[in-house]
Amino acid sequence: MERLESKWITSAGKKVCVYETHKTPARLGLRNMRDGLILVVLGISFGALFSFVEVRMGRLKEAERKRHKLARRYAAHWRARVKKKVAVQFSLTEMANTQEASCSSLEPIEQAKKTAKVLPMQRVLPTREVFVPNLKFGRKPCRLYCSRCHNIVETVPRPVLGLFAVLCSTFCILSFLWPCSLMPCFLTCFADYVHTCPIKNCGHRIGRYRRFRQPIFFV
Repeated sequence: MERLESKWITSAGKKVCVYETHKTPARLGLRNMRDGLILVVLGISFGALFSFVEVRMGRLKEAERKRHKLARRYAAHWRARVKKKVAVQFSLTEMANTQEASCSSLEPIEQAKKTAKVLPMQRVLPTREVFVPNLKFGRKPCRLYCSRCHNIVETVPRPVLGLFAVLCSTFCILSFLWPCSLMPCFLTCFADYVHTCPIKNCGHRIGRYRRFRQPIFFV
């Protein structure tokens, strides 16, 4: 025991202790695993958000394509009905010439009636302006056909909050530009435009202009 005491206890503090550093990477520590979990959760959240936006945009584009197809079919049908209206008019000059000739030659009344029945008829096509609707909505009024009141009207554009303004506000918030985050919601250069019928009794929403996307036509 005395030897052990002299070897271990009495010699304590005489030798310099060697401290070894931890060779394991710092990212594998238990404290830093929280950062990895946060990154994984953020990646899953953003992936789910982008998947939802992609599915939503696909459905909206499909519905918009169907609306455009229906609107073009309706416009083609209306244009065909306008072209089919043909006015039948008589040539009054030829009728007057035949009546003068019959009076000068003193023809009988029956023969004059026969010649009057054989008067030529001319089909005169009406010179009407063919109306072509403009479905490319913008910030200016458009001249369109309202499907509710059945009139050709000049639309009234009205700015509304759209997806582009919301995305710009979200980008400002994520970039820590909080004072500028509300500006896209109030400036018209970020807004969408809804075109409505100017008639008070109608007020139908004819179409909508969307920033960096195709416009929508409401039937």
